[in-house]
This record gives sequence, structure tokens and C-alpha cells, in this order.
Amino acid sequence: MSLPRTYYLIYSPIVAEQLASVIAHPLLVEQEIELRKVKLADLSALHIDQELQHALLWVEQKDYPQVLLFAQKNQMSLGFLPIKGDPLCHFFKALALPQDLDACLRLALSQEPIIIDTIVCNGEIITNGVNLENQTKMTEFIGDSHELTTIGKLKFQFKRFLHAFSLTP
Repeated sequence: MSLPRTYYLIYSPIVAEQLASVIAHPLLVEQEIELRKVKLADLSALHIDQELQHALLWVEQKDYPQVLLFAQKNQMSLGFLPIKGDPLCHFFKALALPQDLDACLRLALSQEPIIIDTIVCNGEIITNGVNLENQTKMTEFIGDSHELTTIGKLKFQFKRFLHAFSLTP
């Protein structure tokens, strides 16, 4: 019998009454995963254990930038769990995550993580950026050519300039 794995469960007050249902979820029991609960308000006081660098994130999507920045600084992996009724933000849509709690939990606990790039600007995570789009969109933005001609450079700089105004923290 192996030792149980432990994950942080970072949660919003809005889901506090539903914590028992996630903690006792059959998938967590089956994989012998224990959850260490952390309120979102207490996140900045959390001292990361080097052995414990995985967290399930059950917060409102408006709070994602705060947790993403914390996770990036502490080299943590995150599994995103949806809150029923929380409107989908660009970040959640761009990752094409399922909206069902069970499906998200299954994905969050999988052994093959989804790697995402993040942009930090002036100490804030940009969650509405081009980096979160699919590879086709990124190619369209940058251009298909690996050769940088003068016209290609100008087109790219113009697109980048216009795109900079659409980024929101």
C-alpha cells in the first residue's frame, strides 16, 4: 500500500459549504489523495512545502490572476475546478476545460498535465492574452513565415501594437 498523495485545495468562500463533497469525491478516495484546505484569503500566508506543489483550484474565475501569479512564483501546478453559475472567463474558455466538476477533477488529477504559458506584466498575470489561444490563432497572429522580411516585420509589429490594447489583467 502506498502513502497517500497530498494536494492543496484552494477555495473561495462561495464553495465553503460544498467542500465535503469534493474532499470525499470517489476519484480522490480511489487515488488515495488527501486535500489540505486553504482559503483564498489565506493564500499569501501559505508556506509551500517542497513535497507539496500541486493544488486544486476551486475559486471564482475573477480570482484566477491572483492564484496564477502565486502558483507561478512558487512553481506549483494547478487543477481548475468550475463553480456552478460562475460565468466563463476568456482564460477558462481558451483552455477548453470541461464545465462539469467530475470531468475537471479527472483532468486535474491526470498524470499528463496541460502546460500553459502565462504573461506577467507589472506584477500581474494577463489572462486575456493571445498566448492562451490555440496554436492556429498564434500562427495567424505571428505569421506563417519564419523569414522576417521588412513587410513581415511591419505587419507583426502592427498586429502586436493593436493587440497590446486588448490585453487586460
